[in-house]
Amino acid sequence: MATSHVIPPEFLPRENPKNIDENTDNETCIGSLFADDKDQDEQDDHPERLIQVVTVGHDQTYTLSLPPDVGTLFAHCVWSGSLYLSDFLARCAKDFLLHQKTVELGAGTGLPSLVALAHGSDLSILTDYPDELVLQSLRETVGLNWDAICDRRTPYFPRPPPVAVVGHDWGTSVDPVVREAMRLSHGVDKSNFDLAILSECLWMHRSHAALARSVDQLVHPKHGRVVLTYAHHVPGYEEEDDAFFELCSTHHRLVTVHQEFRLCPYMWDDTKTITVYLRVLARPSGAQVVTGRWHFME
Repeated sequence: MATSHVIPPEFLPRENPKNIDENTDNETCIGSLFADDKDQDEQDDHPERLIQVVTVGHDQTYTLSLPPDVGTLFAHCVWSGSLYLSDFLARCAKDFLLHQKTVELGAGTGLPSLVALAHGSDLSILTDYPDELVLQSLRETVGLNWDAICDRRTPYFPRPPPVAVVGHDWGTSVDPVVREAMRLSHGVDKSNFDLAILSECLWMHRSHAALARSVDQLVHPKHGRVVLTYAHHVPGYEEEDDAFFELCSTHHRLVTVHQEFRLCPYMWDDTKTITVYLRVLARPSGAQVVTGRWHFME
């Protein structure tokens, strides 16, 4: 039987949520992702909060607080790659999450980190662009799922999960993220993470170098790993998407040790599908090749 757990104050949700259907149409055009400039609409001082319930695997449901559309962040959408990555982490929790320190970059709605917390991460930090509307929605998402996360962890962990939401602009100092990890671990050295989580972050090609630099500084220099998903959203940009992995290998000693793909419902039009790729990167000194190969998954 599920029990009620005390939610830390910073994760308490706001009032008056509005439920939206999982298949609600989104009017944002994917082609605008690569526009150099986009005027940001004026935001309401008290924007209406939307929540969406999604399922990971066959029976794990999570409630997400969706932020308003902030500029070109697209953090208000549950990306196809986020669902795929969350399912992968749930299936491979023993190898990737149990007793691991995780950090998510460009978290958006934060679904993969919820899976990490539910499946026994030692501590998890969710990061996204330092816009307070986005960060507040992430905090609310943690609070909305607090009981479910704690209940799933209880058989193995008697205490609630150490978790925090931190604003981080890729390529800038990671010190605030590191300080928060140290706080959560009560001063024990947690300055490096075992696993960095990235879902659908590669479409911003001009941010590749900054993103790779942040990942390199956050994950452990020997056994740190990265698990990420991405899709080729715009035809003709495939090489630009894949250039991130050459950058990681050449400049940061993070090489691909596992890769696979899945045909997923397209986030912008649920009548269509899109191929989403998943890769695991690791340091050569500590890389253990994950058993697997390129494969097609229904």
